[in-house]
Amino acid sequence: MDLDGEGIADQPRRASCAGIYDVARAAYDFAVLANVKRALASRAATVRGKGWSNVVYLLAAGFVLVLASFLLPTGIDGLRATYLGGLEGIVSVATCDHVNVNGTGAGWDCYGSFRSADGRTSIDRVLLTPRLGDDPRNAAGTALVEARVTSASASVGYRVDDPQWEAALIVGIFGIFVAGYLAWMYWRSEPEPRPKRFQRPPRRRRRPTRSRT
Repeated sequence: MDLDGEGIADQPRRASCAGIYDVARAAYDFAVLANVKRALASRAATVRGKGWSNVVYLLAAGFVLVLASFLLPTGIDGLRATYLGGLEGIVSVATCDHVNVNGTGAGWDCYGSFRSADGRTSIDRVLLTPRLGDDPRNAAGTALVEARVTSASASVGYRVDDPQWEAALIVGIFGIFVAGYLAWMYWRSEPEPRPKRFQRPPRRRRRPTRSRT
């Protein structure tokens, strides 16, 4: 059996199959590109048809996203510290700074060293959150507050007695959902059709009647 001859004979067939595949692939790519162009053109027409409603959608979605971006990091960090491998322990409060907002007392930002419950992890300085309403230090200028941290390199300790991070997480996730819903509604909605002008139906010509004699 001449294997070399058989291989040489199959070469034109392979080349023909490769050529057919290339043509089919190019046709498929052209069809996909044409569909994308039509979809983008339709969406551009929809955006032009909406007019000022584009600004309303953008402002609403932008406001919700900004709100969620402020709340979600705190909520996710608190979730990690509490349920996803965080460390529980005690913060020895050393300093507290009174914070004023618009001339009204907003509370106290307190800092201290953290030590885990098992004694294996120590952090020199963490900020207690949420902000305390009163200075927790006693006459000796110290205080002990139960808190959780995410890891040994954390800079924030979440108070066990006031888990406000839960509300931040819920509101942040809800904000992302609302922004996504607005985007989905904006993408799928079509502009309202313009009312057509009233046109009178064409008059039908009467056929002339033949007089009977």
